[in-house]
Amino acid sequence: MLCILAEVSESGYYKWLKSTESRKLKHENELADYQLIKGIFVKENETAGFRTIVMQLYQQHGLIMNHKKVIRIMRKYGLTCKIRRGRCVDNAPIETFFGHMKDEVDFNKFKTYEEVVIAINAYIYKYNHLRPQWTLKKMTPVAYRNHLLNTA
Repeated sequence: MLCILAEVSESGYYKWLKSTESRKLKHENELADYQLIKGIFVKENETAGFRTIVMQLYQQHGLIMNHKKVIRIMRKYGLTCKIRRGRCVDNAPIETFFGHMKDEVDFNKFKTYEEVVIAINAYIYKYNHLRPQWTLKKMTPVAYRNHLLNTA
């Protein structure tokens, strides 16, 4: 009688009832993936988009995750990346080292010139050694250079 009221077939109801355990397991797995994604997102000061997260998952955890899954989880849990918006005076929407640096380093928090120099040097190291790039076969610039030297 309840199936008739809910306009659901009896077989559909029993199939749904039988799959309760698998839905629970799927939700737990998604929650674990969300924790990994959020950890990377927070570590990158909420500037990491899905490409960065996919590359970091592989680099840090050895985990290959489909970019569509990362996008779906980020949308579901409201993890939106802070992105740079173009201005009329911009030359072009080309991403450059300096553009990334302005996005990822908060220069307003520094009080002395020395602090700025230290932050810039740290970012240069991070950019070259720790930050994989989508267009460099998902490798860091240094790893990609070594890869090219080894294959030549």
